[in-house]
Amino acid sequence: MLYNFLIILILLLALMGLFTLGLVIPPRPYRDHPVPSQTGESRPFRPDLPEPVRRHFAATIGENPPVMKSAVVWGRGRACIRGVWVPFRFKGWYRAGQDFLRKMEVTWFRRVVFRGVESWINGLGVFEMADKVESGERIDHGQLLTMWADSVWMPSVFVHSPDIQWESVDDRTARLVVPYKDGTSSLDVHFDPVTGRMTHLSALRYTDDFPDKEPWRLDLLEWKESQGLLVPTHTDVAWGLVGSPTSYWQVDGIAYNVNVAEQLSERSQPFRRKKPKSEPA
Repeated sequence: MLYNFLIILILLLALMGLFTLGLVIPPRPYRDHPVPSQTGESRPFRPDLPEPVRRHFAATIGENPPVMKSAVVWGRGRACIRGVWVPFRFKGWYRAGQDFLRKMEVTWFRRVVFRGVESWINGLGVFEMADKVESGERIDHGQLLTMWADSVWMPSVFVHSPDIQWESVDDRTARLVVPYKDGTSSLDVHFDPVTGRMTHLSALRYTDDFPDKEPWRLDLLEWKESQGLLVPTHTDVAWGLVGSPTSYWQVDGIAYNVNVAEQLSERSQPFRRKKPKSEPA
C-alpha cells in the first residue's frame, strides 16, 4: 500500500517537474526580418519639447534623428497567466503613431500551445487570446495606450509627430497627450533625475477585473544601441497600485521603415469589428 502510494507520488512529482521544465525553456527566436531597415530622412526635434523630454532624446537618438514611418519589432518574453509564468515570443508591425498589430505565441518545450493577437487599427482595438476575442471601448483605449508605449522602440515619433502634444509636469515628468477618437488620452512619461533617461511610462487603464481604470506602467529596464540609436531592449508591464510586473519583454530585433501594409490591412483581420456607418472612415 505504502509502496504504491510512493510510486504514484513519484510519478506526480515527475509530471509536475516535466510540466515546469517545459515552461522554463524559452521559445526559439524569430528570424531576422527579410528586409533590412531603410534609412529615414534626418530631421530636427520639434521646438516645443519640455526640457526632460529634449534632454532624454538628445542623449539617446541625437538632435537630428531619422524619421520613422514604420517598424517591425520581434522578441521573446514571459507572462503571468492565471498565476502561472509562461514563455512567449512576439512580432509586431507598426505604422508609427497610427496603427499596430502584434502576434504572440505561448510555448511549452518550444512548441506553440496557443496564440494571441492584439491591435489598434483605424481607431479600433482588438485583443484575441486562444479562442477568446475582446473588443469595445475598454479594449480600444487599452490598445491605444499600448501602441504609444511601444513607440519607445521607434523613438523619433515622439519628437517628430505633429499629432501629439507634450505638457511639462516637473523636472522629471512630462505628459504625452495623444489623439483618441473625438478627444485625447494621455500617458505620463518619467525620467531619471540623475541620468535624465526615460525610466517608465504610466497611465490609467481598464482591466478585466475592475469596472474603473487602474494604474498601468511600462518599465524600461535595459538599453542597448540599435542602428545608431539607444533603445530599450528589456521592458516589463505592471498593473495596480502595488505595481507587480505581469510580463517581461526582450527585443531581439527591429527593422525600420519597412513595408507593413499587408499586416495592417483591414482585409487581413477577419476578427476585427467593423466601424458603424455613422463614424468617419
